[in-house]
Amino acid sequence: MVLTYPGWRPFCLAKSSKAFSFCYFSDSMFTKISRIARRFRSVFSVTTVFSFGAALGYSTDSIATLLPENYLPQLSPILNAAMTDSDAMRIRELSEELSLGTKTRMAAPSQFRARGSASYRKERDVSGADEFGDRLFYNFVLTKSIYHWGEVKALRRRGEIANEIERLISFGSYRSLALDIRSAYMELIARDLEVKVAESDLTLKEDLLEKEGTAVEGGIASGDKLTLAQDQRDRSELAVLEAKSAYEQQLLALSILTGVSEELIRKSVPETIPRVGVLDEDTIKQLTASVEDALITSSNLKRLEQKVEDAEEEVAIFESKLKPKLNFESGLTQFDLDDRGVRREEELIYAGVSISWSIWDGAESRGFAREARSRRELARIQIDQAKRSLEADLQNARRAIEIAKLNLSIEEQFLERGEGILASVKQKYEENTMSKQGFEGAQRGVRKQEAKTIRARANYLNAVAQLASLLGLDPAAMKYIASREA
Repeated sequence: MVLTYPGWRPFCLAKSSKAFSFCYFSDSMFTKISRIARRFRSVFSVTTVFSFGAALGYSTDSIATLLPENYLPQLSPILNAAMTDSDAMRIRELSEELSLGTKTRMAAPSQFRARGSASYRKERDVSGADEFGDRLFYNFVLTKSIYHWGEVKALRRRGEIANEIERLISFGSYRSLALDIRSAYMELIARDLEVKVAESDLTLKEDLLEKEGTAVEGGIASGDKLTLAQDQRDRSELAVLEAKSAYEQQLLALSILTGVSEELIRKSVPETIPRVGVLDEDTIKQLTASVEDALITSSNLKRLEQKVEDAEEEVAIFESKLKPKLNFESGLTQFDLDDRGVRREEELIYAGVSISWSIWDGAESRGFAREARSRRELARIQIDQAKRSLEADLQNARRAIEIAKLNLSIEEQFLERGEGILASVKQKYEENTMSKQGFEGAQRGVRKQEAKTIRARANYLNAVAQLASLLGLDPAAMKYIASREA
């Protein structure tokens, strides 16, 4: 049992298998400690990722070898190109550049500031008694904030947080982009095979149409059979056009996604996806049970934690708006006004302090502070939701792998059985005990089953890649994330 006190929060110092040790902090102290903890975790996040991988040992090795690029080496160059040259990553690069501008702008109030003015003119007394004389006025001032109740520091920190949030969004984009490219590339392979299946079916239907036409001409078949054969040929021709259209659409979509030309992708597409290995049940359970470790690698969670800190800094800014601000000023001036409002012609150098105080702003600052507190609490709720969502995603990933594994096993068995039947039919065809039409029909059946099996392999590899991404074990994304964190 942990005791609670109004305005104070318990903080766990240590725990063992039998007991927990707590100390208590006020709300303000707790907020400061929370900020320090978040920064500490942010600094060492990459180390934690690799420590996590080392702790899982054989599991990380197993899942890394089952990613699509290990079976499809043509995919790796496309992945690497997309991580640097795709529109999505260029947009992220510009977004980060914008945040760097924000970071610089919000750090400016903590720096020295210099301003100045100068004017030169001819002037004389309105009576006209004097000749026109030269007048040079100038004033150069150097200022710096001294004490603003933490407002300047909070502004600088908010600029840093804005940049960190954009970087974390980019890290998430690396992960999602890698998953999308793998899925789209394997879908392209499947659609390419479907084009070939449709073309082989069309060839078969054209042969049948020719055969029926010859039979009708010879008077040994009715016109109805010829009409049916024509309809079947037309449907097969339409299926070929549809399959080719689907392939070209997928090719274009992948080119847009990766920034790689259609021609280069077309040349890289292999004829099939080879047979793949599978994760054993113990490895899957070990990986999906590591929820706490997966939370550490989640860029979405880190982003939400940064939003909490940003709201806390925003609260600090608005709570200090109505407090007096102390500044340093130093300058050089000529023809400055004296206490009577008369310009003094001598050149002056001065230095000192100034105090500015916005005493009442109609409760505007209070309203802004209230909004910031609401955003802070909203971000905390979103963190809890994100944690639960990640836990659910891990369980869904485990189930997806199990279903894909079963489906893969079934389709592989059907393909093996079909290939065995085709070998028998081929032998009969070569021995002239099987018609050409029967042999080609068997070939067509195997090609159709191969297309189904290719999709089953792709689905399984996608499921494994999804789990690897959730755990922060996707090398295609993590190597770029690690290079950015270094």
